[in-house]
Amino acid sequence: MHEEWIIFSGDGHITTKETFLDLVQKGELRHSRMDFEVIQVRIYNDTGLVMHRGTSAGVWKGQAFSNDEISSSVFIKKDNKWLAVQTMIAPAS
Repeated sequence: MHEEWIIFSGDGHITTKETFLDLVQKGELRHSRMDFEVIQVRIYNDTGLVMHRGTSAGVWKGQAFSNDEISSSVFIKKDNKWLAVQTMIAPAS
């Protein structure tokens, strides 16, 4: 993950890398399942786009969750490494 990575959902809620990792560290967000199938990958010079569909399940602030999701992530190539800079998730139907 790039230092400026963000994740956002279909409702427009944006979470920074710092906040996301803090939630995981504090145990407010715990995943018991996270699997996905890559649907499409596109590379444009030093930018990559990955579309995937999968399931995430776990506990969010004490409440169990299970989601079927579709997501898209943007990666940049920096110092010969691919780093995620943005992820968008939405419910799959």
